[in-house]
Amino acid sequence: MTDPAATSTSSDASGPSNRFTLRIEGMSCAACSARVQRSLARLPGVRDASVNLATHLATVVAADHLSAEDLARCVTDAGYGADVVRHEDVLGAAAEKPDTEPALRRLIIAAAAAVPLMALGMAHMHAPWAIAVQALLAFVASYVAGWPIHLAAVKRMAHLDTTMDTLVSLGSSSAFAYSLYAWITGQHAQIYFETAGGIVTFILVGRYLEALSKARASSAVGTLFAMRSTQATILRGSAEALVPIEVVRVGDRVKVRPGERIPLDGTVIEGASSADESMVTGESMPVDKAPGDKVHGGTMNLDGAIVIRVDAEVEQSALSRIARLVAQAQGSKAPLQRLADRISGVFVPSILAIATVTGLVWFFMVGASRIDSVMTAISVLVIACPCALGLATPTAVMVGVARAARAGVLVRDAASLERAAKVDTVIFDKTGTITVGRPEVVRLVPASGRQVADVLSFAAAVGASSEHPLGRALVASAKARELAFPAAASVRAEPGRGMVGIVDGKTVRVRAVTSELGDDFVTGIEEARRAGATVSVVEVDGELVGMVAFADRVREDARSSVAKLKSMGIRVVLATGDNDAAAGAVAREVGLSAEDVRARLTPQDKVALVQQLRAAGRVVAMAGDGVNDAPALAAADVGIAMGTGTDVANEAASMTIARSEIGALAEALTVARATVRTIKQNLFWALGYNLVMVPVAAMGMLARVGGPMVAAAAMAMSSVSVVLNSLRLGRARA
Repeated sequence: MTDPAATSTSSDASGPSNRFTLRIEGMSCAACSARVQRSLARLPGVRDASVNLATHLATVVAADHLSAEDLARCVTDAGYGADVVRHEDVLGAAAEKPDTEPALRRLIIAAAAAVPLMALGMAHMHAPWAIAVQALLAFVASYVAGWPIHLAAVKRMAHLDTTMDTLVSLGSSSAFAYSLYAWITGQHAQIYFETAGGIVTFILVGRYLEALSKARASSAVGTLFAMRSTQATILRGSAEALVPIEVVRVGDRVKVRPGERIPLDGTVIEGASSADESMVTGESMPVDKAPGDKVHGGTMNLDGAIVIRVDAEVEQSALSRIARLVAQAQGSKAPLQRLADRISGVFVPSILAIATVTGLVWFFMVGASRIDSVMTAISVLVIACPCALGLATPTAVMVGVARAARAGVLVRDAASLERAAKVDTVIFDKTGTITVGRPEVVRLVPASGRQVADVLSFAAAVGASSEHPLGRALVASAKARELAFPAAASVRAEPGRGMVGIVDGKTVRVRAVTSELGDDFVTGIEEARRAGATVSVVEVDGELVGMVAFADRVREDARSSVAKLKSMGIRVVLATGDNDAAAGAVAREVGLSAEDVRARLTPQDKVALVQQLRAAGRVVAMAGDGVNDAPALAAADVGIAMGTGTDVANEAASMTIARSEIGALAEALTVARATVRTIKQNLFWALGYNLVMVPVAAMGMLARVGGPMVAAAAMAMSSVSVVLNSLRLGRARA
């Protein structure tokens, strides 16, 4: 019997295999996802395993003899939870938003306890009531709000593993335990409950921000599926029936009325219209559709009723394929190994070993008393308490993100900044990114004996009663010239040709160029087309009165922004679904050479371009604004969306440019480089204090000058240096 959670994959020399998806519970850092992935990969019969920390989903390709339950048991044995996801629910699982409420509740509880706790600690109040209050507040912040951290640390210890949870739990518990000891023994000057509560509170801030970023990442796929048509008008003979798209099969005939979204991929067999395919191709211009032309599921039918023959069912529609690309691209990314996580893997067991050896040496070899030996060992643990290590990244990220926001760039999370700092290649989409994303009138050529105002007046009159983007461009051009134009009557779209209406009793057409034009216009048309423009002609009662050229204008700061990126040592590539002429014209205008232009690209082609550059060792940022760009945004090391673009592009991106200037992109990369440099400096100082003071503590030198009090002072110094260094980042100039 076939496992319902498995999908078949192609067989190879080693036999048939299945693809499984598991939802993993209990992962808190990149080290966790790496451990789950290693555990799955080591299971005999597993051929490939990938674990996505953002979605908490594991994708496994395994031999036919392995079941989903075998894989789930492997994950459980590694100390994590696992639920099997049926293959038909995989994309829905990827689109599912994580619940951020528990993380927010824990953060509120911790902050409510930590703020007064810090105030009492800094005031050095040693009265019995003050110490009791500090102990209670520290317990609430660390063990009530932060219980998942301690529980995870205990589970990891049971499997002889350490993670960031181990480091946090160890530091907080050491501080709390020693403070209790000092309180009981009357050493009130050596109490630092605020350290125990503060460590956990800082970590919970980061955990909540991480939960928010995961929710945004997951909603990219959810937004895509919200755009799907849910019903289709299917034709059975001469009868029509509105049915769910899931029941439509290949070969069925489906009617699509004007203004409706095309439900499925198909071929036009009756009627003519134009379609807005910008979500698939990135093209701002509508595409004419006639019998024999292909249409894409999820695109919009504009001005004519058509009947299509379905070529692919719902799971294979254009929109579903884009959604699948986004989900796969997000899942294929290796989890970012944060420096603190990598360090903790070695640091924590090392400190545990050093503290244990220290206590034993002092008791058995030096002959110190039991309490002095324990105190010396605790001093080692306390000096290694990761308060500054926990502050190193969050403080720098907070300042860096705020600085990027002032530059008009919204950053998703710390991982985005870390990746952006290494970017050496930027791929720009054309429409809506390098250009403003809407057609404008760029040239008007009147026929002999006609004036420009005559041509534009007639054309704008028809365009004012049309929803066609070119009609809106004509009206905008007339208004910019302060040109009045009469009202048109009986305006209608002529699918595949243009617009027609009655103006002052005359029939006015704005239509696509045909071969019927005279020689007077040939030169102008060719020049406009070489510049990447779309050309239409205006006719009044059948007489040609002029030519209009439309183009998508390049953003004002595009050329200077490209130049700035190049000065930073970054290669710039233009990738577009538009034609070669339009792409080449834009490239020349912004200062790009022909070898840095890729035209006529589908969403899959853009993903392939990103993957090709990454395979060549480049660190790639992709900048785009449309649904068609979402897969490439997710596949890139850093996805950068224009804030004026679609929600899908914004959700799939690592960064969003909130203003209408792409110059913010260069500023964002500059900020990212400065932020990561500051994070590394912070980690150096945080670890530097520990690396210097751990040997001092192990030699018993702290015991003679106050023991843990000196350790607490060293921790305070490292924390202060980290915060001050991060604040310096905010004052520094880009």
